[in-house]
Amino acid sequence: WYQRRVRVGEEHRTRVAQFLEKQGFKEQAMAVSVDPSHKFELALQLNDFATAFNLAEEHGSENRWKQLSDLALRNSDFQLAKTCMLRAKDYSGLLLLASSLGDAECLEQLAESAHSAGKENIAFTAYMMLNNIPKCLDLLPRLLPPYSALIP
Repeated sequence: WYQRRVRVGEEHRTRVAQFLEKQGFKEQAMAVSVDPSHKFELALQLNDFATAFNLAEEHGSENRWKQLSDLALRNSDFQLAKTCMLRAKDYSGLLLLASSLGDAECLEQLAESAHSAGKENIAFTAYMMLNNIPKCLDLLPRLLPPYSALIP
């Protein structure tokens, strides 16, 4: 059996990678592809968190971080999910995750990030879960009137 190595030009590598992917050779497609978006999608399909994380850092958008956080949640990698949700600015998802895990440190970080981003309702809820009444009282004037009824 004779094997011959073929050199594929840089401009054709992504097309070859897409062909390999369609044939079910995702690992080989990952090795051949030069397109960061295609590599990111392949990394998600292969559950290659490290590669997907690195690609999201290099060419990241909130959407990529959200995709990676969803995959991390499906695979019960809560630490990665928290990191990705913070970078995706998915404050409501992070509030749900942190409160479900009982992670006070994450709730504190979320409250600060949400407050800095102008998401006072999420910051207020996180501070309330942490029983940080002074911070809640500071946020009340910026919130809608229904929230002010929570603290007499």
